[in-house]
Amino acid sequence: MNKPFAAAYREALDRTRAWLADFGTRFQPISMATSAETGALLSALLERLAPTRVIETGSGFSSAVLAGALHVENDAGYECRVREWLAHLGIDPGTFCGYDTFHASDIEGRFLMFLDGDLQTRERTAVWLQDKLDRAVVLIDDAQPGTFVQVQAVLDGLKTDPRGRLIDCAAWTRDGYGRSASLWVGEASAFPQELIEQLAAGPSGAAALPVRLLLCINDTPENARWECTVRSLTSIGITADLQQHPLWIVDNGSTCATTARFLRVWCGDQRSRGAEVRVFRLPQNRHATYAFNRLFAMVPAGDCVIRLENDIEFHTCGWPRRMARFLARSGFGLVCAKPVDLPTKALGVPTTEVAGMRVQVVDEVAGYCTAIAPELRLRLGALVCAGVYIEDVLTSRRAQALGYRMAFLDPQELRCYHVDRAPSEAYRRWKQGVVAAEHQAMAQALAAWGSGARAPYVPFAWSEDDGFHECRF
Repeated sequence: MNKPFAAAYREALDRTRAWLADFGTRFQPISMATSAETGALLSALLERLAPTRVIETGSGFSSAVLAGALHVENDAGYECRVREWLAHLGIDPGTFCGYDTFHASDIEGRFLMFLDGDLQTRERTAVWLQDKLDRAVVLIDDAQPGTFVQVQAVLDGLKTDPRGRLIDCAAWTRDGYGRSASLWVGEASAFPQELIEQLAAGPSGAAALPVRLLLCINDTPENARWECTVRSLTSIGITADLQQHPLWIVDNGSTCATTARFLRVWCGDQRSRGAEVRVFRLPQNRHATYAFNRLFAMVPAGDCVIRLENDIEFHTCGWPRRMARFLARSGFGLVCAKPVDLPTKALGVPTTEVAGMRVQVVDEVAGYCTAIAPELRLRLGALVCAGVYIEDVLTSRRAQALGYRMAFLDPQELRCYHVDRAPSEAYRRWKQGVVAAEHQAMAQALAAWGSGARAPYVPFAWSEDDGFHECRF
């Protein structure tokens, strides 16, 4: 039997995201291009069906997926740029023709078409398809509810046509802008029945993405964060299934006796109930980014990582699974919780629905509770800070440079609170001074990643004599 379709789709998704990021850098905003998810579905269909004739109306990012196809494009200048971009990728450009030529042509036998391009030509292409629908496989882009009237007219006609069936592929193709595609399968197209069933069911395993929670602690008598740690871990133990979602804690040079006692008791209690909890320690404070990287380097490749700080108290049960499900279904790279008591986060950004969840789509997320998609984590490598802080800003920019989107989950989806102690004036002045000192380095790093001058991937590095070890209690 062939490779499972869902596996082919997931493999293609890594490739199409890389191409889309390059397309956005060199060509035009990715919001104007076919989504990476739709591109991955096309790629998986091509791999499974191996059609002898492939056509796309329009051209652009999707032309990289449809190597060697017939691309229908009226804009000669745009065609030239697409050809140049395909040459840059080393991809067969296939052939190009205009819409008048294409609509006057005929085709024999079975074929696969990607119906996209100029909205004004969609209905004409639908007319061209009329006597060929029984032997055609057609992926229709922009098929989401409330789409353009030209696309809706095509969809309405296909829904009632007895010569095949229209399959809603939103679960496979919905992107961060809410766009999705539908697939027409003609009754004489020799489309495998088991593949129809897989498509109708949605991506296999999308809701079962493995999750690993990583938490960093640095509690001292001076910073008085032990209460934050107690509240955070207590809430995690109640709301997260630690048998299914392992928790790794790195104690980054804590000197608080209360925290040490609590960790021993809490971890023992959790393990007695089957939780998978591990505690690691750095004898000295190496700063959070360094400590997290010690854990990140150990995480299995396919895991969704949720980076946690010890000042978030969770009130929604099953929140790790919810965050991972959003990443799997939306194609986003990062998603962050939004504490109820931090209403200024993403202030002014409208709430929208993506992958069935209420979110605010943003250009930057915070680091206190952030889930990172497995493929993005592998492409980023190590976390990076400008000095010892501002890691989350740089992670967001690096993700953007790779073509990934990000969002805050609405508190209706994940309810939590920021329980950090009330900062003293002395602490506030100290923190402001540190951030100000790192501002120039941060600005330089942001500019380098924003312009493409610096590769987003950063290799892991640490001192072999840092004393990092696993605690046995």
